[in-house]
Amino acid sequence: MGASWTDKLFLKFLNIIVYLGCLVLDVYTILKLETVYFGKETYFTPSPWIFAIPALIHILFLGYIVYQLFPRAKSLILDSISWTFPLLILLDAFFINLWFRQYYIFAFIFSVLISLNLSWVEFSINKSPSIAILRKTLGIIRQAYAEGGNLPEGALDEPEEIIEENIHDKLWIHLPIALYSGFIIILNILTLFQAFGVDAATEPAGIWTKVLVFLALFVVVRHAPDGTFPTIGINIIISLPTTLTLFAIFQHQTGSFIRWSAFTFAVISSIIILVKLLLWWFGAKYGSAKVVHDEERAPLIADN
Repeated sequence: MGASWTDKLFLKFLNIIVYLGCLVLDVYTILKLETVYFGKETYFTPSPWIFAIPALIHILFLGYIVYQLFPRAKSLILDSISWTFPLLILLDAFFINLWFRQYYIFAFIFSVLISLNLSWVEFSINKSPSIAILRKTLGIIRQAYAEGGNLPEGALDEPEEIIEENIHDKLWIHLPIALYSGFIIILNILTLFQAFGVDAATEPAGIWTKVLVFLALFVVVRHAPDGTFPTIGINIIISLPTTLTLFAIFQHQTGSFIRWSAFTFAVISSIIILVKLLLWWFGAKYGSAKVVHDEERAPLIADN
């Protein structure tokens, strides 16, 4: 029986409700842009234009909400990503509200929870066909043992028909998740500095502040090549928010050490993106541009 728009109707309805609620909160936050992004100035704070990225992500999530209504999206959105998407949106709404109210410690905690949730969403997207096959196989085995019989011949064979991803999968699912995966590390570090760092508006940067900011910049540029998606093209997208943020920090900061450190790391990150683009181009022209996965790519929290 083919997929229908009525499949998992409650989940679709929940996705719509939590998305609209988060959208209203985001609009309110944007109207209060100065209060939010300049609540506490840190030595890691970038220029405010970089926060157009979260706005773009939420616009793309609107496409996700619409796309879920089509049968074509059932396998990836409703079966694989499933309840992790409304959880992601709820965590995002709590984060924005806490950040807006300048509860930076709690905002940092929720940014970490968002990172963990995104880790599982990425894992679900990448492993979608394998997980579906595994669940089907385990179901057949349980049924066979329950009936006290043998497995039917060919029951464990991998299905011949595998749904290939199309442009809508990449645009409305892969793209916003990849952008969010790249930008969340920025929010992790920024809220960490806002929660525990000095106020750059009133205190000069000491040696330890400079060291910590330098290490944070290193973490950002180190995070850029660590995309967990199976294609180089999507992993390039993950690198874009971090690279642009490094340039935004360079533009916003005035201290020479932090400013030029950010610029240096931004150039390094740009070179990494350029190398990825070349690999992607050669892969598309001469072969498959795939990324080899290992056990380190799995989420920290296993599925029950």
